[in-house]
Amino acid sequence: MVIRPEGVHGIRAAVLGCLRLLAVALVGLGVYLVGARVAFGVLGRGDVTEAWRVWQGVGEGHGVFRGLPMIGVGIALGLASRRIVWWAVRPAETGCPACGFDTDAGERLERCPECGLRGLGDQPG
Repeated sequence: MVIRPEGVHGIRAAVLGCLRLLAVALVGLGVYLVGARVAFGVLGRGDVTEAWRVWQGVGEGHGVFRGLPMIGVGIALGLASRRIVWWAVRPAETGCPACGFDTDAGERLERCPECGLRGLGDQPG
């Protein structure tokens, strides 16, 4: 799918919002799982170490071992989300790579007339 430069920013903003929402959800769920497990040990048993040893019930996963990776992945996703979006949502190969100005007028420009980026003559046309 070819995305015109004028549509790239809107798509990137939507994808960035979704990635950051996913990152917040992962961190929130991870904090909940770890917090519930620790609270079970402290409030239910009176000892934090019990949170790691006590079985809570059928189908209950260990919150610490599920929650900590979720927190880690959520933080990494949140920090890298802007780079991921710029990598994943690419404009068409025509035009200025910096600002998206359409330089596909059949002429080879040395410099972008919109943002001043040099070296456009080396770009595939």
